[in-house]
Amino acid sequence: MVHTSRLTIKMDNKYSYYVTEDCDDSRLLKYWNKVCKNIKETSFVQRNEWFNAYLKSNLKSSSYYCFIVFLRNEKPVAVIPLQRHITNRFGFTFIAWQILSPNELCLNDLVFISTEANTNIFDHLIEYLNSRQDLPWDLLELKYCRQGGSVDVAISLKKPPRSVTIIDNSSKYLLCKSGIDNSIEKRSSKFKRNIRRLWKKIRQKGEITTHLYKDPSQLDEAFNEFLEVESSGWKGESKTALIHDKRLQSFYRSILETFGRNGACIIHTMKLNGRPIASQFSVIAGETYNMLKIGYDEEFKSESPGALLIDETVRVFSNDNNINTISFVTGSSWSDKWLPENLYVANHYIYNKTIKGNACYFFEKGKNYLRLLKNNIKQQRR
Repeated sequence: MVHTSRLTIKMDNKYSYYVTEDCDDSRLLKYWNKVCKNIKETSFVQRNEWFNAYLKSNLKSSSYYCFIVFLRNEKPVAVIPLQRHITNRFGFTFIAWQILSPNELCLNDLVFISTEANTNIFDHLIEYLNSRQDLPWDLLELKYCRQGGSVDVAISLKKPPRSVTIIDNSSKYLLCKSGIDNSIEKRSSKFKRNIRRLWKKIRQKGEITTHLYKDPSQLDEAFNEFLEVESSGWKGESKTALIHDKRLQSFYRSILETFGRNGACIIHTMKLNGRPIASQFSVIAGETYNMLKIGYDEEFKSESPGALLIDETVRVFSNDNNINTISFVTGSSWSDKWLPENLYVANHYIYNKTIKGNACYFFEKGKNYLRLLKNNIKQQRR
């Protein structure tokens, strides 16, 4: 049963908490909007629409979850979406809290502005979680947090006790500040010549058109076209495409609904003689165009329609004053030909003062120290 409660805990005589399990709670949404207004550039994984899409899809976890709003002097400063789950590390079974997320794109964050006023945010969070005696825990997992995000900056300002940070992956992006030349200036003449050659080659096959669908009335049909394109080739044969994964497909359909209401969901499609041959499923958050999924028809693999669609995306949004970044979201190697900028993605593990928590923290610290020592030895040998 969904319930809403407000818990008041004295911390420096300033903090109180509003806790709810309902992502549509009107007070939660009001607080969420106020917090986001103070964040210079909100990521799509910090938007209420992202969590709403997850909780309204078939991907939703059956484990307990809640939204914790931190209020300082009665003003909201943070929204912490968390869920409880059971996890294993180093042979230990833990009761853990983690960021409420589908984890489909391996990118997460919490919702607050990282300033000196919020440097104790994790101290407050740990104290609140420990006040819930009905929900004991050993580990707080903050996984897949991007460089420069709220979690990353807060931990760099004040590292929580018994915490370990491990770089896990990367997130790549292109800057598009003032016209297409700004976005492609680092790329080689050979790369540019190859793109021109591919455009010429594919246009010899017929009429090429590109379409930016973002009107809610267009998105459903555009998404069905995306599913057909993405399922072509090996993904369709191996049954790994969205068209075969009904649970994950329901999540993306929920994104269509939640982000699409405000024109923030875009499906960018390339067609050859009216036939879709490449498509991107994207969302806009702040000044960033985020490519969540990309697919192309493998019948035209030699013409690289996926790369050509990215080239067109760069061309369109480099001339859009509302967009300054095109994000590939993940660190996939296929994007390297575009020479993107790179942000690290880290996993942060914060252990509680339990027997299991303490034991695993010291084991984790030792393993991390050996990893760093090994890397230093490798660098010295070069």
